[in-house]
Amino acid sequence: MSKATKQKLCFIIMPFHPDLMPVFTDAIKPACQQTGFKAVRVDELEGVYNINREIIEHIFISDAIIADLTNWRPNVFYELGVAHAISNKAIMIINKKDEIPFDIKMYSCILYEQNKAGLTKLAANLVKSLKSLEVWRKEPANPVQDHNPTICIPKRELDDIRGKLREKDDLLRRHDTAIDTLQKTLTEKNNLLQSNNAALTKMRNKLMAKEKLLRAAPTNADIKALQKQLKQKEHEIAALQKEANKLRALLK
Repeated sequence: MSKATKQKLCFIIMPFHPDLMPVFTDAIKPACQQTGFKAVRVDELEGVYNINREIIEHIFISDAIIADLTNWRPNVFYELGVAHAISNKAIMIINKKDEIPFDIKMYSCILYEQNKAGLTKLAANLVKSLKSLEVWRKEPANPVQDHNPTICIPKRELDDIRGKLREKDDLLRRHDTAIDTLQKTLTEKNNLLQSNNAALTKMRNKLMAKEKLLRAAPTNADIKALQKQLKQKEHEIAALQKEANKLRALLK
């Protein structure tokens, strides 16, 4: 049996004021439910002992954030600033009666009216934003991200990219090691080849010297001619000895 898919969290940053509760109950919460998110307000958490720590923790761990800037509450601005600094997952909304803060005027902020029709429209706009979260979160959507665009990349994607880069680095290191080993082997083979070439050259020189000696040696025809000349000389010597003997006999 496959494990159930873990429900995504949408952390809600907004003033804790009774007048704004309908914005949460009639627009924000239904939009989250419709898109598979669990809407979480820190004042609804059970067993909260350090509310500031819970707020910061939920800003980090939530998959999406909806920040209502109505009434310009400092704590909302602070928490939104933290959200902008760590990721691109915050959807900003504000009541039409309030002016959009100067620092974020050029960024997307959903305007709403706090009446039945206005909250219905707000819920529809939030549904669109939550459904397209994975698309728009990849582009800079606040001043911090304009300065540091890598914040736009979700942590999971960054971790995946870093993991792939580490794998590539490991692969390159293994390739470098293999290349070094191959280079060493090629050097050894080259040295052996040079040694063999030197031995072959030495052997070739010896063979050439022997061939030269063989070429200088007399042939059978030369030997027969020499033997014939030798016999002629022997006959001449014998004739001279015979003449010498005759002369000796006359002198006696």
